[in-house]
Amino acid sequence: MNDFDNILVCGGGGAVFFEFLRAHAPELRRRLRMDGGSTFSNVRGFQVVADYSANEASANR
Repeated sequence: MNDFDNILVCGGGGAVFFEFLRAHAPELRRRLRMDGGSTFSNVRGFQVVADYSANEASANR
């Protein structure tokens, strides 16, 4: 863990996991960061992949 400056917690359950880590691994507290938009981060990721795939399919026609 000494190689990591920050640990970014994100995703739909990120807030729960973040609080769990803060409570059960206090040595990580100074490294933990919470993504402010974690509720929709998976959806945003799926949208990026879908847009990329659509653009690639259009380019290959």
